[in-house]
Amino acid sequence: MPSSEPTVNLLPSAEYETFWQPSDKNIRLEIPPETLIWIESYGSEKNNPNNDFYFPVTFHLEMNGETYTIPEVGIRQKGNIFSRGTFLNEEGDLIYPFHFRLSFDQTFEDPFYASLGIQKTWMKGQPDYETRQQRRLFDMKSLEFKWNRSNDPSLINQPFASRLFNEHDVIAPQSTLSPITFDLPETSVNLGMYIINEAIDQTFLDRHFVGDHAQGDLYKVLYPINLVLDDVAYIDITTGTYVIKPWMVGVENTLEGYHPVYDLKTNKSTSQHEPLLNLLKTLKSARLYQEEERLERLSSVVDIPSFLRYASVSFLNGNPDDMRNNTNNTYVYFDGVTQQATFIPYDNDWSLGVTWDEALTERIANKSPYDATNSFDQTIINPLYWLTIFDAEGSLQSQLYPLIASLQTSFTQHLIALKESVYFTPTYYQSLMDAYTMHYETIHETVTLPNPSRFISIERFEYHYTHIQATLATLSFTE
Repeated sequence: MPSSEPTVNLLPSAEYETFWQPSDKNIRLEIPPETLIWIESYGSEKNNPNNDFYFPVTFHLEMNGETYTIPEVGIRQKGNIFSRGTFLNEEGDLIYPFHFRLSFDQTFEDPFYASLGIQKTWMKGQPDYETRQQRRLFDMKSLEFKWNRSNDPSLINQPFASRLFNEHDVIAPQSTLSPITFDLPETSVNLGMYIINEAIDQTFLDRHFVGDHAQGDLYKVLYPINLVLDDVAYIDITTGTYVIKPWMVGVENTLEGYHPVYDLKTNKSTSQHEPLLNLLKTLKSARLYQEEERLERLSSVVDIPSFLRYASVSFLNGNPDDMRNNTNNTYVYFDGVTQQATFIPYDNDWSLGVTWDEALTERIANKSPYDATNSFDQTIINPLYWLTIFDAEGSLQSQLYPLIASLQTSFTQHLIALKESVYFTPTYYQSLMDAYTMHYETIHETVTLPNPSRFISIERFEYHYTHIQATLATLSFTE
């Protein structure tokens, strides 16, 4: 099995480390009124062809007594069709919070900006242009901001989930909290506590992979990520080879209304998607080989140790909207050298007992790790889970993708070890909540907008934890 253990390339700075901790920080954005209107007008609908354009604001970060200011940072609304919307009243006043993304390297040179009167001209190749394109905050090109739309009573689910993955050697974006203030010409609006998530992009890859290992294909994959070859490609009858379905795999182009399920984020002009196609072909053909060769072939296209850690910690996390439960919210990265796939979780505000339905909360908390049904009690069809975890004897899926018993054993071993994890306990959860509360306990008293920004309780996590631990206590494996 090829080794592809991640080796740190871009060492995180002290400021980067501090930023993601429960440090004393506050973020202010100087926003002209017209910018708010543009953000709403172009970003409130997911299918607006211009919703990927950013608009300039001045960024201020106050952190542990230091102030960092960056002018002309790009801002745009972000989110899916359910989380975007209008946030201004008829007078142009900000009345609702909204999810947004900041980009530190925007040049605002596109002809789109001419009609708004903010188009910039640059001399390509000149130092000031190159400097702008390489501008970062603590080696990060962008950040994502979400208000507490899931109404998490602890406020810390996303930061906790991020730590849960990272502390158990699963590559995952960092997450923290900060109050957000919009400084308008005549007033300041306190939006309350926001969840800040690290963006998964090339700078993220550079922190987790070394050299050429960090130069592979990165896909953002939204519903439905099933890893089924026939969903993604078809056979060209003239050549007998598989051809990628362009509506499934490609580079997103919002201007043309093109939103592929597998959205390529790196190597946009050079990739032919060979690693992705090879992964799907290998998964489909796995049943043709005896178990030992099946394992060898699977290991050539998937970083198996990484996936088993990802799957086991995801089970603890209990996100009903992840790759296993709702075929959603996953990045897939193909190592630039080994071509093996690594699965990266993101968007974990629904997790750890917080869901959109009480019955779903109960079902997720009491689910067996070998249960091959998803959040909606439908049979999971993802072949990777069947080859590594599920074994429903006599079912069609188990015949199509026969279980590799040694991998199920490894998965079980991970879960048994996680039962004793110091990072998956009410004590650790409470300590993280206390660390943020120490800095922001009274933030809810000054919030201008209806953002549920209060640290209330960890009861939902305690319920989830208790039931998951009861399940883990029943697990065993044979040496």
